[in-house]
Amino acid sequence: MNQTSRSARLQIGLLALVVVATALLAATALGSSSKAVGVSAQDDFFDPEKVKIGQGEKVEWTNDGKDDHTVKFKGKPDKVIAPGESTSVRFKQPGRFKYHCTLHDGMTGKVIAGDV
Repeated sequence: MNQTSRSARLQIGLLALVVVATALLAATALGSSSKAVGVSAQDDFFDPEKVKIGQGEKVEWTNDGKDDHTVKFKGKPDKVIAPGESTSVRFKQPGRFKYHCTLHDGMTGKVIAGDV
């Protein structure tokens, strides 16, 4: 085998390694965006009351109280969460999204998605 063939094979091997490493980094970055920002539904309040996320990210509400709670956005059905359970929503569009618990007056929150 001549020197030119070895050099070409080495270059192809290095290029393949770079492609694989780039793909793994991209997959890791995409996987990290699937994490959710957490909101705790306590007895009569959400904690935190306001969250800021990037467009396409998800918010997860966990009922850490002793009673059922709901997460209700305008124009959407209630999402009832029993104590110890969770529900989540991915915000594909940027905007400000107010929500409330239909079971407890004054229990409100807001999600700010993207640069708004």
